[in-house]
Amino acid sequence: MRIAIATDAWFPQINGVVRSISTTLTILLERGFDIELITPDQFLTVPMPGYREIRLAVAPRFGARKALKAFAPGRIPFPLLHIDTTWKFREMIAFRGEMQRRYDFDLLVYTNPAGAN
Repeated sequence: MRIAIATDAWFPQINGVVRSISTTLTILLERGFDIELITPDQFLTVPMPGYREIRLAVAPRFGARKALKAFAPGRIPFPLLHIDTTWKFREMIAFRGEMQRRYDFDLLVYTNPAGAN
């Protein structure tokens, strides 16, 4: 199975997100999956204001689309889960919907009511 993983958090950052994705990647590769990893180091980046250790990709959408088109993962055979913190920008929610329609995947959205308050 082919899987594409896109993340805005990757080495040299060391945090829970990077460790989780790194561990998941190792396990998937050990099990024979074909993985395309899309990370900020593949793009022109600038330091995040106020947090210079974090690098922000400049216009990553175009490079990510190109990488996904070249990789061409098949239809995802299971639903994806988005845990909505309710702190998202309207544009992010619109983008999520656009991607769901374009790539035809099933999407589950969960909001923890206790966490949203």
